[in-house]
Amino acid sequence: TKNLIVKPVTLQRIVVLTISGVIGITLAFKGLGYWALVTQQLVYTGLQSLGKYFLMPFRPSFDFDFTPVRKMFGFSSKILITNIISQVSQNILTVIFGRIFPVKTVGNFTQGWKWNNMASSFVSGMLAQVAQPVFASIQHEENRQLHILRKMTRFTAFLVFPAMFGLIIIAPEFIVLLISDKWIDSVPILQILCISGAFIPIYLPMQQLIVSQGRSDIFMWVNIAQLILQIGVILIFARQGIIAMVTAYSAFIVLWTIAWQIFTKKIVDYSFLALLKDIMPFLLAALAACAIAYAVAVLLPGMLLRMVVKILIAVILYVTVMQIAGAHVMKECIGYLRHRYR
Repeated sequence: TKNLIVKPVTLQRIVVLTISGVIGITLAFKGLGYWALVTQQLVYTGLQSLGKYFLMPFRPSFDFDFTPVRKMFGFSSKILITNIISQVSQNILTVIFGRIFPVKTVGNFTQGWKWNNMASSFVSGMLAQVAQPVFASIQHEENRQLHILRKMTRFTAFLVFPAMFGLIIIAPEFIVLLISDKWIDSVPILQILCISGAFIPIYLPMQQLIVSQGRSDIFMWVNIAQLILQIGVILIFARQGIIAMVTAYSAFIVLWTIAWQIFTKKIVDYSFLALLKDIMPFLLAALAACAIAYAVAVLLPGMLLRMVVKILIAVILYVTVMQIAGAHVMKECIGYLRHRYR
């Protein structure tokens, strides 16, 4: 990660996902039930470890030096605590909902959460391997940090808003075609969660900048505060039903963007107005493109046709708006692709 060895690792992950996925599906059709899932995970983890061993020149030795560990403990222990908090935060809704709602309702929420998290994490994963090493390499150059932070934020917004808003408009067809109509009640939950899912990747460049400056304490305490307030919001709206609770949760996640901006501003001069300037053009363009696509295609017959038409119209409109607006992010992406594949 530090040396930005991204391409081989990405290719390895794709190959490993394919192999483990085929094995898991084959075992499922053979009637092994949940053991198919267990085997798929074990194969995935094993091949990932084996693949990295052959990809990377590093080899462990028995010559131990604990000096770096002692120096880094204060920093890394806070990162460890934050990672634990993040795992709790990601699963706390299911735990609480299991105490409050019927099993069917919890199942619908789990389906909505899974697909929203998968789509949102796809964008986050693209940045996660790059952001922190880049920020760490320029940690004493505030002007460059601000420039790169804003560029990463715009790139994230350029990708995440059309992706998540697009999932909102195709959610009914997507769920029914993929996992059958017995999960149709998960559609409104997925659609609401996609709103918060559109903002979670916006946090990432700010989080990585904070960590790259050695401020793991800020990173930890902001996450702790988020978890505590998040639980409070959930418990307050618990009596109003699943839809009200998920709506309140999503609204809280969107508003928490302000908290990350406030603490980022302590490191670089990234104002709230600058943040709005970076994300609002992409948010509004994606919202308009998806709304028009939904209105045009909503009455078409056939779920597959309807979903494909929604996607095509939304993509064409969004790209057209970006082209007319002269979005530098899109020009850079197109320029990179032309250079890469010519």
